[in-house]
Parts: sequence; C-alpha cells; structure tokens
Amino acid sequence: MKITFSIGSIFNGGGIGNIAYNTVYYVYSKGKIDKVICWKYKKSKIDIKKIIDFKFTYLILRNFIRSIQKFLFKNFDSYYYINNLYDFLASKKIKKTDIFHSLTTHSRKSLKKAKKLGALCIVSHWSSHPK
Repeated sequence: MKITFSIGSIFNGGGIGNIAYNTVYYVYSKGKIDKVICWKYKKSKIDIKKIIDFKFTYLILRNFIRSIQKFLFKNFDSYYYINNLYDFLASKKIKKTDIFHSLTTHSRKSLKKAKKLGALCIVSHWSSHPK
C-alpha cells in the first residue's frame, strides 16, 4: 500500500510543514510513501526522489500574489488564490496511488483527481496554533 501526501506548505519548514514532516516521516519509515507534493521543502530524512515541489512557482507567483494584498488591496484574499494555484499544480502531478492524503483549503481539484484514479482520499485539518 502506497500513500501520496499533498501539503500546500513548506515541507519541514515550520508550523504546518513540521507537522506534515513528522506524519510523512513516520509513514516513510514504514516504506509506504509514494510521493510527497509540496510548495517547496527543506532538507530532511525523506528521499528527495519522493518529493515533488513547485519552488520556482512558489517564489515568483506566490510572492507576487501576496504583494498585491500587502501593497494594493488590503481586503484581497491572497490565500484563496495561493491555495487554488497550489491545488491546480498539485492535481497535475497526482498519479495512481492507494491512499491520497491532503490538507483542507488546497485540495479540491487534487481530491477529485485522486478519487478518479481510485485512491482512498483522506483530508486533514491540521493547525500549528492550537488553543
């Protein structure tokens, strides 16, 4: 059984990225990881061949979208566009897998694609700021 994770964050990069890393590393240590899809990643114990990232898109488009909010339109919801951009890119990289695990807010297209390919889909809502 192989699992693909989709994490619209910096994998192993603090906050949600660290929560994702700990979860993925456990599954990786059991030999069950197919792929990890993420915005970008920081060096870890996960085999780099298992990671698909969008670091150049992250650096250029994500920062451009965030700057629109910061400098032009204060009420512009940059996260909506960033999350949908990530989901669009991630959905193009999903291949047949047994289980597809993703996070809320950036996985609608990805979930549809994974389900169409026959994967069992799991959606989590993690928080790095518990109350």
